[in-house]
Amino acid sequence: MRGRGFGERALQAVPGRARAGRARAGDAGRARVSSIAAATLAALALAALVVSGPDGSTNPSGAALGLAGTSGRSAAGRTGPGETTPQAGARPDGGSPSGGSPRATSTAGAGTQTATRVGTIEVAHPAGPGFAVAQSNNWSGYDEGTLSTGRQFVQASATWNVPGASQAVAGQAEASATWVGIGGGCLDTGCLATDQTLIQAGVEENVSTSGSATYSAWYETIPAPAVTIPLAVAPGDEVWVNVAELHTPGVFGIDIFNLTTGGAFFSEFTYPSSQLTAEWIEESPVVVSAGGSSGVAPLPRLAPITFHDTRANFVPPFLRSADAIELVGPSGAPVAYPSAPDVDRDSFSDCTYAPGCPTPAEADAYSDS
Repeated sequence: MRGRGFGERALQAVPGRARAGRARAGDAGRARVSSIAAATLAALALAALVVSGPDGSTNPSGAALGLAGTSGRSAAGRTGPGETTPQAGARPDGGSPSGGSPRATSTAGAGTQTATRVGTIEVAHPAGPGFAVAQSNNWSGYDEGTLSTGRQFVQASATWNVPGASQAVAGQAEASATWVGIGGGCLDTGCLATDQTLIQAGVEENVSTSGSATYSAWYETIPAPAVTIPLAVAPGDEVWVNVAELHTPGVFGIDIFNLTTGGAFFSEFTYPSSQLTAEWIEESPVVVSAGGSSGVAPLPRLAPITFHDTRANFVPPFLRSADAIELVGPSGAPVAYPSAPDVDRDSFSDCTYAPGCPTPAEADAYSDS
């Protein structure tokens, strides 16, 4: 548990059962939300250059903000075999991020070690004629961007139950990750411009070739590798995950609470986030084999996931259907679908291999009172 940094507004984003033991520490979070107003205007001006440069093409001047156009986009922000990883996850004191180790999983079967990397969005089709919502090769869920909302993001959180995972195809190793994050997503509802910085945290659900499922909690600061944390999670466990900038600009904290078991994890580190998007995502991560080959993992069949009490900048994000993203497989057919937002516009469900994901009908599990 941490007793400093988030401020009074952060406590409003914490579900009631997770508030016990957290100390109030002023209103630094609220002050930071207000202080980025001028920076947002500057970011919007630069981001506009990325969407439409003088010649109508993507303008590289947005690179300083970590932006990219979707045309010709690769898996930016991830490092391949033999590449150097910048020290994006260093602690303010110069040390390494606390608690955890680089993630390696045996999703490919006994005797074959693979590493899974969660990453920035890979756009398959921007929203437009023939596509009601944006489609992605690796993300399903909701994304809010600075061009569509007029703001930057210092905080994102949600509550959900860890979904059970089973094989979608017999004999196939499959992987998935359920998370919240800041950065890495679409700046606009059409997903014509994207962000290359990303700080994220959540739960991974993997299935081996034999059909055995494993579950773990993790966080990642692109382009550094994902880190598995020492917090046990199991199917059905209710978790609350929070990513937020702390009292110092550029210093972030990650909270993961297992509300079912009472387990908790916190880490604090510096990260050069653009703060241009916030998202709540079910993902097919990239899997890198011991031999160096890589690709987006097949998605397992998951129990429906409902993201409750989503928050952006410590308040409900007022999700819109236009902010939804579908995940499509290699054939181009959707394999994961977000529902429409609930009546409060701060909760939604995400379903795999099941068109027509139902909108959550129940009231939110927690209030901000």
